[in-house]
Amino acid sequence: MNQPNWFQAIVDLLQAIIGGIAVALVIYWLDERRAERDRKLSDFRIASNWEVSSPKVSMRNFQLSDTNLSGYDLSIANLENTNFRKAKLHGTKFSKANLRRANFQATSLLGTKVNDVIAYHVNFLGARIGREKDVKEELPVDFSGSNLFEGSFRKAKINQTLFAKNNLVAQISQALL
Repeated sequence: MNQPNWFQAIVDLLQAIIGGIAVALVIYWLDERRAERDRKLSDFRIASNWEVSSPKVSMRNFQLSDTNLSGYDLSIANLENTNFRKAKLHGTKFSKANLRRANFQATSLLGTKVNDVIAYHVNFLGARIGREKDVKEELPVDFSGSNLFEGSFRKAKINQTLFAKNNLVAQISQALL
């Protein structure tokens, strides 16, 4: 009875180690989610105040997915490699902006100005581009004068959109024009 039970001690030690590792992994995962949420909120605040802020900051690599930036003026903004996935961009102005490698996947661009932009390797996969069919006073999306080299418009729904005087070398397979 006085002899230690080594088997039970080893099992208890392993349970404590495994429990500690599990708790550490859950805390790490929750901390990563909180940091991602805080970064997204910070990026949205900077983007929504960009029009009136001075000096103008670069918005490269911003995470603006699932945001509503409708009606904002992001003209001449540096939005290189920015993620706009599933964002609502109704009436947003991107005139003369840098949109290289921007991701507009499944984004709603209704009445948006995208003229005179540099948009190499931009992704519009599954995006809704144009204007509502029943709204007459809304302007069409304007891509005139834009450089859309190797852009991807696959599975995009394009309706009443201007593509005048631009360099359009893009993948437009399965797009609804």
